[in-house]
Amino acid sequence: LIEHLHRAGISEILIALHHKSEMIREQLGDGARLGVRLGYVEEPEQLGTIGALALIDPPMTHPFLVVNGDILTTCDLRAMWEFHHAEGSTMTVGVSLHQVDIPYGEFTLKGARVVELDEKPRKEYPVNAGIYLLDPSVVGWIPRGQYFDATDLIRLLLSRGLAVSAHVIKEYWLDVGQHGDLEKAKRDV
Repeated sequence: LIEHLHRAGISEILIALHHKSEMIREQLGDGARLGVRLGYVEEPEQLGTIGALALIDPPMTHPFLVVNGDILTTCDLRAMWEFHHAEGSTMTVGVSLHQVDIPYGEFTLKGARVVELDEKPRKEYPVNAGIYLLDPSVVGWIPRGQYFDATDLIRLLLSRGLAVSAHVIKEYWLDVGQHGDLEKAKRDV
């Protein structure tokens, strides 16, 4: 993931740490061998996907990426950056199109009447891909020292009438947070 960020032109990366933080620091160091500058934000307790942003001092002053550490992707981050700026959104969420095969015939009903039948349909849903582009102003909405996920931030921004856009990731994307998906990622790499 760090190498992918580097290839996209990102040279400064902050990593939020909690679990096994010393091991991660030992492994990654200052990032020089990966061609980037790494900094670390230590979470005293787990703060969710976005909560650690409130700990960054000094705060961010320009739009920035937040990327979950448990994904594998070839997402075109430059294209996402350009999309974010073109949209003028407060937050852009990377979404992946997830397909679900329904093994049964699906009915569309109007009351008790069948109006349509779709036999064994394949549905496609835009799902959260764990890649976010944020305007620095959003950090002020994040409660300090509290668990706060990206989904909490999205709901908060929407409730305040602020623009949140979705950038569809057409490239490879896989969440490796579960054992089976991690094994798939190993095969794919």
